[in-house]
Amino acid sequence: MALLSNAYIFWSQNDVNIDIAYLQKKISTSLYSRTLNRGSKHKIEIEHTTDYNKEHIMFWCGKLILDEEWHMGDYEVTYENGVQILLPVKYGWNIHASNSFDSDETLATTPGHNAHDALGNKANEALGASLPFAHNGKAYYRTVFENPHPDQKIKNIEYKPIIDADVELLNYQPITIK
Repeated sequence: MALLSNAYIFWSQNDVNIDIAYLQKKISTSLYSRTLNRGSKHKIEIEHTTDYNKEHIMFWCGKLILDEEWHMGDYEVTYENGVQILLPVKYGWNIHASNSFDSDETLATTPGHNAHDALGNKANEALGASLPFAHNGKAYYRTVFENPHPDQKIKNIEYKPIIDADVELLNYQPITIK
């Protein structure tokens, strides 16, 4: 987020008095849009959060999110024809902590409560693979997974934990990217 914000500010021909909350929303939405448009056009969009809160670490020079350290569990998707698939839930990638907020606005559009201010650098970990937003005073993360069976109706999605941490599934829906 900082790199993209600074690049925009440095190269922008706009007034130097840039609305940072607006800029962060624009960048967050743009990053998520790129994720939506990767891969197939058939996706499952999930909105979720967790009470888990792992210490933030900076990722650089090949230090990556390792499954054994960050894989919290999986969503088991059951289709009406009985086929099941697993969707990985990885902390810092497609989900993050549900820190409290006092607004139901999208985090990046609420002055004083944008993703960066509210979560500090932690929000940046999940940007791109997810889009943070506030709901009922908590941070949630919208993320997408490939839907390998778009012709089948989803019967149920259930979270199967690997580590001892609660995950709250707010909403899910199959989507088709145009």
